[in-house]
Amino acid sequence: MLSRYRLFGMTDGEIFMAGKVSDKLQRRETDAAPPERRLEVLRATRRVIAREGFDKASMRAIARELGTTTGVLTHHFRNKEEILDLVLHATRYGKYDGRFPADTQIGDLVDALTSTLPHDEESRDGWKVFFAFLVYIFPNPEKAAHYASDFDRWRKAWAMMIRSLIGRGIIRADTDPILAADTLLCLFEGVGVHGTVSPETFGASRQRAVMLHYFETLLAAGVAIGAEGQGANSARAN
Repeated sequence: MLSRYRLFGMTDGEIFMAGKVSDKLQRRETDAAPPERRLEVLRATRRVIAREGFDKASMRAIARELGTTTGVLTHHFRNKEEILDLVLHATRYGKYDGRFPADTQIGDLVDALTSTLPHDEESRDGWKVFFAFLVYIFPNPEKAAHYASDFDRWRKAWAMMIRSLIGRGIIRADTDPILAADTLLCLFEGVGVHGTVSPETFGASRQRAVMLHYFETLLAAGVAIGAEGQGANSARAN
C-alpha cells in the first residue's frame, strides 16, 4: 500500500527526522528537557503562522500561544530562526515521505495526492504555513536552494513512477515522464492554492476530480480507472 504524502502535517517522526538531517538544528547538549516540550513549541509556532501569518510569529506570540514565557523558548532553542527553520524542515520533509511500490496503481497516486490537499481545516492550515514559508525562504538564497533541491527530488520520484506506469501499459507509451511530472506538480500546487483560498467552491470532491482528470488524459488505450480509483486494464472490445 502506498504510504501517504503528509505534506504539511507535523508528526513526531517527521520533526525528529528533520532535526537529525539538519546540522544547524541539532538539540543543544545543555537542553535536558523532554522532547515533548520541544514538539509543543513547534506545534504552537505552526498554529500561530497558520492563524496570523509569518510576520506575527514572534517569540512573544509563540510563547503566548504556548501559555509560557519567552525564556522557556530560548531554553530549548537558540532563537526564533532556529524554531522557524525546524518547522519549515519538518513541513518539507513530509512532502517527500512517500514510497512507490512496484504495483502502485493510479488510484493509489490519486489517494496520496488528495490526502494532502486542503480538504479540511487542519490540512488548510498546513497549506497556509507552507505559503507563509515560501515568503520566508525565497529572499534567502541558501534556504531557497534547499527547497529547490527537495522539490527536484520529488519531481524525479514522480517521473520514475510515471515511467513505471508506462512500462506496465497503464499510461501511454508516448508520454514524456518529466513533462508529465512537471505538469502534475504544477497542477497539484495550483489545486492547493484554490482549495485553501476557496474551500466552498474547490472542496475535497472537486480536488479529487481534478487529480483523476489529469491521470485520465494519460491513460493508454483500453485502460480505465476503476470505480475505486484503481488503475486497471479494462476489457478490450472485441
